[in-house]
Amino acid sequence: MLRALSEMLQVDCLRSMPEIKEFGPKWRQFEIEHATRLDWFQTSEWCLNWLAHHADRRISPRILVLREGDRVMAVLPLMVRADRFGLRVLRILGDPHSQYAGLLCRNGTLSPVETHAMRKALHSMADADAAVINLVPADSPLAAILSDNSVIPSLNNVSSVLDLSSFRSSADYAASLCRARRKSRNRRRKRLAEAGAVEFRISRPHDTDYARKVERSMALKQAWLKRTGRVSAGLSMNNHPQFLTSLRDGGVLFELSLLGQPVALELGFLRNRHFYSYLGSFDWRWRDLSPGKAHMDFIIDWLIDNGMVAYDFLAHPSSYKESWSDTTVPLNSHVLELTLRGSIYARCWINSTRPALKRALEAIPGDYRAGLQIVMKQDMTFVA
Repeated sequence: MLRALSEMLQVDCLRSMPEIKEFGPKWRQFEIEHATRLDWFQTSEWCLNWLAHHADRRISPRILVLREGDRVMAVLPLMVRADRFGLRVLRILGDPHSQYAGLLCRNGTLSPVETHAMRKALHSMADADAAVINLVPADSPLAAILSDNSVIPSLNNVSSVLDLSSFRSSADYAASLCRARRKSRNRRRKRLAEAGAVEFRISRPHDTDYARKVERSMALKQAWLKRTGRVSAGLSMNNHPQFLTSLRDGGVLFELSLLGQPVALELGFLRNRHFYSYLGSFDWRWRDLSPGKAHMDFIIDWLIDNGMVAYDFLAHPSSYKESWSDTTVPLNSHVLELTLRGSIYARCWINSTRPALKRALEAIPGDYRAGLQIVMKQDMTFVA
């Protein structure tokens, strides 16, 4: 019976942009019918726009489509990137911008036979030396495809999420806070109001000033990264503001303004009542008023009152994310050795040198890290 079921399945690998675009409407319909948790970065909206703005001659898309006859069963967006020394590495499509690695599948699950078919297709990638798939939720169907044996614990991560599902209104949320938290929340709002007129706005991609606000948010973030000695290879890539403004479905930008000028901005994406907080920034000149924290209070209220069930701060834990969230999602990094060169790369760089270098960089004080930015920008996608 299992063999018969397996023979009914086939996995197509879409490689060219014409065939990927042709598949686009079916991809779109599939993701609408089978929306699940944490799948925004595998939608056609994200992936096709990422290819349009960030793919270059080093990037070759590989979209695995599991079918049962004409029926789409799963979509796994991948890409092969030509790295240094002629290595070809299979990654999740959108790396380093995609914050969750996963796949779209019917009702969010794969049967054992479907999992086997996808695993076989993944291991059959003849034009890649290794697969490096980061930020895979531990309970994702993709984790089952990759298997526990491929996990590299030293590269594992975690995302932070504030669960909003139990609150009927923003007033319920405010009432649930401890006394100290409520006082801090009220104090921040009062101090901002004393400084001038405060306004909280929501912009969507169809608004005429949306692109300008996205660019402003990016500029504020870049200034903060430079000031604090951090580097984000993803945010420094060319065309990234244009890519973000091209995302018409689900994009939302929250703005907190003081005296008519933005003091905090947050860009994210809404899908299936889940808010993915992708890019938060604030004007450093107003830091004494904690505009970023005040802004998050407004955002949480809006999300609850508009029926959202999760405020997702995404990967790369930090103290501020931990202080605002109440749930974590374990994220694993998987490495598959597909050729001899891939084995050397995985064992010498991924498993040993890279984690050690990451720990060393994180131990350097911020002022000194700032002086290393030029060096780190070359290939340190894990520093942000």
